[in-house]
Amino acid sequence: MSLGKHPHQGCLLFLSGLPGETRAILDASSVTALRTAAVSGLATDMLARPGARVLSWFGGYHQALWQWRSVEKVRRLSNVF
Repeated sequence: MSLGKHPHQGCLLFLSGLPGETRAILDASSVTALRTAAVSGLATDMLARPGARVLSWFGGYHQALWQWRSVEKVRRLSNVF
């Protein structure tokens, strides 16, 4: 059921170093999307053939768009399926 919310839910806790007090609680939806996409770009750069220009993608919604953008940073794509 769609509630109009990001499908990736989570939070980031920022704690002080010494006493361990909570300093901030932040929504992690964007951070999660960026982190996952960054790893996809890195994996593509390290594992794909250097001349690879075609991306076959399985999945969808907003995470797929973040990952597609990250792959485009390391490869000049001619086709995306």
